[in-house]
Amino acid sequence: MPRGNRSDVTTNVGVVREMWLAHNEGRLDDMIATMHPQVEWEPWSRPGLSLYTGHDGIRRMQADVLVANGAYTILLDDVTESESDVVTLKARLVRGEDAAEIPLEVQIQMRDGLIYRVSTLPS
Repeated sequence: MPRGNRSDVTTNVGVVREMWLAHNEGRLDDMIATMHPQVEWEPWSRPGLSLYTGHDGIRRMQADVLVANGAYTILLDDVTESESDVVTLKARLVRGEDAAEIPLEVQIQMRDGLIYRVSTLPS
Protein backbone atom coordinates (compact mmCIF):
# COMPACT_ATOMS: atom_id res chain seq x y z
CA MET A 1 0.00 0.00 0.00
CA PRO A 2 0.83 3.59 0.32
CA ARG A 3 4.02 5.19 1.19
CA GLY A 4 2.60 5.78 4.67
CA ASN A 5 2.65 1.99 5.36
CA ARG A 6 -0.76 0.38 5.86
CA SER A 7 0.18 -0.85 9.34
CA ASP A 8 0.27 2.81 10.47
CA VAL A 9 -3.30 3.34 9.27
CA THR A 10 -5.37 1.70 11.99
CA THR A 11 -8.42 3.97 12.20
CA ASN A 12 -11.00 5.11 9.70
CA VAL A 13 -9.75 8.69 10.10
CA GLY A 14 -6.20 7.46 9.44
CA VAL A 15 -7.28 5.72 6.23
CA VAL A 16 -9.05 8.87 5.03
CA ARG A 17 -6.03 11.06 5.83
CA GLU A 18 -3.76 8.61 3.97
CA MET A 19 -6.06 8.69 0.94
CA TRP A 20 -5.89 12.49 0.70
CA LEU A 21 -2.13 12.50 1.26
CA ALA A 22 -1.69 10.03 -1.61
CA HIS A 23 -4.07 12.15 -3.72
CA ASN A 24 -2.14 15.36 -3.08
CA GLU A 25 1.17 13.65 -3.86
CA GLY A 26 -0.15 12.23 -7.13
CA ARG A 27 0.08 8.60 -5.96
CA LEU A 28 -3.09 7.32 -7.59
CA ASP A 29 -2.37 3.62 -6.94
CA ASP A 30 -1.80 4.36 -3.24
CA MET A 31 -4.97 6.45 -3.14
CA ILE A 32 -6.95 3.58 -4.65
CA ALA A 33 -5.37 1.12 -2.21
CA THR A 34 -7.34 2.85 0.58
CA MET A 35 -10.61 2.12 -1.22
CA HIS A 36 -13.01 -0.80 -1.27
CA PRO A 37 -13.15 -2.52 -4.70
CA GLN A 38 -16.79 -1.41 -5.03
CA VAL A 39 -16.11 2.21 -4.01
CA GLU A 40 -18.60 4.86 -5.12
CA TRP A 41 -17.64 8.54 -5.42
CA GLU A 42 -20.07 11.38 -6.02
CA PRO A 43 -17.97 14.47 -6.88
CA TRP A 44 -19.13 17.99 -5.96
CA SER A 45 -18.66 19.17 -9.53
CA ARG A 46 -19.66 17.16 -12.53
CA PRO A 47 -16.46 16.89 -14.53
CA GLY A 48 -17.91 13.91 -16.38
CA LEU A 49 -20.15 11.55 -14.45
CA SER A 50 -22.21 12.26 -11.36
CA LEU A 51 -21.18 8.91 -9.83
CA TYR A 52 -17.94 7.00 -10.33
CA THR A 53 -17.75 3.36 -9.21
CA GLY A 54 -14.98 0.86 -8.61
CA HIS A 55 -11.25 1.39 -8.86
CA ASP A 56 -11.43 1.98 -12.64
CA GLY A 57 -14.11 4.58 -12.03
CA ILE A 58 -11.84 6.40 -9.56
CA ARG A 59 -9.07 6.47 -12.16
CA ARG A 60 -11.50 7.97 -14.68
CA MET A 61 -12.75 10.50 -12.14
CA GLN A 62 -9.23 11.68 -11.38
CA ALA A 63 -8.58 12.20 -15.09
CA ASP A 64 -11.93 13.98 -15.57
CA VAL A 65 -11.40 16.28 -12.58
CA LEU A 66 -7.88 17.17 -13.72
CA VAL A 67 -9.22 18.20 -17.14
CA ALA A 68 -12.06 20.21 -15.57
CA ASN A 69 -10.14 21.90 -12.73
CA GLY A 70 -6.45 21.69 -13.61
CA ALA A 71 -3.93 20.86 -10.91
CA TYR A 72 -5.31 21.13 -7.39
CA THR A 73 -4.65 20.13 -3.80
CA ILE A 74 -7.09 19.22 -1.04
CA LEU A 75 -6.30 20.79 2.34
CA LEU A 76 -7.97 19.12 5.32
CA ASP A 77 -9.28 21.47 7.98
CA ASP A 78 -11.25 19.08 10.21
CA VAL A 79 -11.63 15.29 10.09
CA THR A 80 -13.95 13.47 12.49
CA GLU A 81 -15.61 10.11 12.77
CA SER A 82 -19.16 11.26 13.40
CA GLU A 83 -20.70 7.84 13.76
CA SER A 84 -19.62 4.27 13.27
CA ASP A 85 -17.87 3.93 9.94
CA VAL A 86 -18.70 7.48 8.74
CA VAL A 87 -15.93 10.06 8.49
CA THR A 88 -16.85 13.70 7.89
CA LEU A 89 -14.39 16.32 6.86
CA LYS A 90 -14.19 19.99 6.13
CA ALA A 91 -11.62 20.74 3.49
CA ARG A 92 -10.55 23.22 0.85
CA LEU A 93 -9.82 22.53 -2.79
CA VAL A 94 -6.94 24.81 -3.80
CA ARG A 95 -6.34 25.26 -7.51
CA GLY A 96 -2.72 25.45 -8.51
CA GLU A 97 -2.79 28.19 -11.12
CA ASP A 98 -4.84 30.84 -9.34
CA ALA A 99 -4.71 29.59 -5.72
CA ALA A 100 -8.51 29.92 -5.56
CA GLU A 101 -9.95 28.04 -2.59
CA ILE A 102 -13.27 26.22 -2.67
CA PRO A 103 -14.56 25.02 0.71
CA LEU A 104 -15.87 21.45 0.68
CA GLU A 105 -17.71 19.13 3.01
CA VAL A 106 -17.04 15.44 2.45
CA GLN A 107 -18.83 12.46 3.95
CA ILE A 108 -17.04 9.14 3.66
CA GLN A 109 -18.60 5.80 4.49
CA MET A 110 -16.15 3.05 5.40
CA ARG A 111 -16.53 -0.69 4.87
CA ASP A 112 -14.07 -3.35 6.04
CA GLY A 113 -11.55 -0.62 6.95
CA LEU A 114 -11.61 0.85 3.43
CA ILE A 115 -13.29 3.86 1.84
CA TYR A 116 -16.59 2.67 0.38
CA ARG A 117 -18.65 5.76 -0.50
CA VAL A 118 -17.61 9.39 -0.88
CA SER A 119 -20.01 12.31 -1.24
CA THR A 120 -18.61 15.80 -1.71
CA LEU A 121 -20.48 19.08 -1.50
CA PRO A 122 -19.34 22.68 -1.62
CA SER A 123 -19.84 24.10 1.86
